[in-house]
Amino acid sequence: MKKVSYFLVVLSCIMLGFTSCGENGPKEGGNMKRVAAAFYYGENLFPGMEYFSLRFTSGTLDLNQDPVVGTGDVIVLDIFSECQDGMIFPKEGEYTIVDMERIENGYAMAGANYSGSNLGCYLMFAEDGEATGGDYITSGTIKIEGTPDRAVVTANVELEILGESRTYKYVGPLAIKDLSEK
Repeated sequence: MKKVSYFLVVLSCIMLGFTSCGENGPKEGGNMKRVAAAFYYGENLFPGMEYFSLRFTSGTLDLNQDPVVGTGDVIVLDIFSECQDGMIFPKEGEYTIVDMERIENGYAMAGANYSGSNLGCYLMFAEDGEATGGDYITSGTIKIEGTPDRAVVTANVELEILGESRTYKYVGPLAIKDLSEK
């Protein structure tokens, strides 16, 4: 009987330990499930404006597999922001998605509208690892919170072709590759 009681007490302590670790550790969430790529270009592409390109995937889509697998969206968010406190990470705040004519630090670039390039905020859709189309993000906001260890990125966007509103959110680590010196 003592062995059974001892075993139950030890098991309870172990379970409480796992539970408390889970509650205190960083939580990930949102419908943007993975970081596909995240780059900081500094002022290399747009003199006088610090440029970040953040790319996420939703659903089961995973661009980091070879070949690409899953079904979902690729969400591309291109913003102009100063770096946060000496880190390669955008300043916390809300960025309005605007056309290139109004671009400056503190804004995001509306979809794929700069000299016919793939710069800006836009979506690509995929099913079973194959591209099935896309849409331009023409307006909305992108909110950046946190740090590279625990970022929260929320995009409330308007789509041009589908004519609908969507909200995307990512919670988790966001390591951004520095391409500003290259």
